Amino acid sequence: MIWKNRKWIGYGIYAVLFTGVMLYYRFPGEAFGNYLKVKASEANPDVILSFKAVSPSFPLGLRLSDVHVYQRETEAPPVFSARRFDVSPKLGSFLSKTPAFRFESHSYGGGMRGLFQFDRMDMSGPFHVSVNLENLQIEQYPRIYGFIHRQISGLLNGRVTYHYTDGGWYEGNGTADLNVSAGEIGLSQPIFGLRALKLEQTSLLAVLKAKQIRIQQLVFAGPVVRGGLTGDVLLRTNFFSSRLNLKGTLEPRKDGLNLKGGSGLLQMFESHLSGLKRGFVIQGTFSSPVFKFI
Repeated sequence: MIWKNRKWIGYGIYAVLFTGVMLYYRFPGEAFGNYLKVKASEANPDVILSFKAVSPSFPLGLRLSDVHVYQRETEAPPVFSARRFDVSPKLGSFLSKTPAFRFESHSYGGGMRGLFQFDRMDMSGPFHVSVNLENLQIEQYPRIYGFIHRQISGLLNGRVTYHYTDGGWYEGNGTADLNVSAGEIGLSQPIFGLRALKLEQTSLLAVLKAKQIRIQQLVFAGPVVRGGLTGDVLLRTNFFSSRLNLKGTLEPRKDGLNLKGGSGLLQMFESHLSGLKRGFVIQGTFSSPVFKFI
């Protein structure tokens, strides 16, 4: 009797494995890929989803390779790219009628892992998304130069959350807790004789609410300069037209005085102020920021 039960269990395992193998090798990748592209276009007519191939992944998931998301009717680089993008359902969420999907991507020299969850079973209403960023190389994101119009590099880690309800993207709520290491950013105009700032560590805490981003804390430290800023970004439909209202401080690091340009930096401060710390404001918009000392 025990032997017969084992035999049927073995048949069952064999059937499951055989079905899985056949599904993998006979998966209608091209047809299903076209279906995904059509659905993406219907969900947001302003974007184009492109990928090289789609295949099943274990367990009960899909894997897309060489993924790109473009803005329609523009020659700008892709909004998002991934060498590989895996997505799978969180099965328990369907029982609670709030369907959720786990995803993982290999992008920009690093990776992203997260959860995308809808508030309604028909997946047409509000949604939540949370993303963990792991060792993303900022300079590999091709649109970054278009955002800030200067060179920037560094290793990005952290976590972002976002809850969309209705209206424009900027009407949602969200948080960001980000860290950048080994960073460098070019300056639109020299500051204290420096054309670029090397930043060993940069940390950001920010909250999105009521159509504005509140920068609770942004702290940076490099071999020559350290400082921080706080303030608000009043969002507009056109992100580059968003209004900046930021205030911060810059301070030379004494341990950086032996570096090239370090002593000149100190003399610049001492010739203008009795102290070493100097305040500044950033106003204007993302497309036309205005920086000035105070």
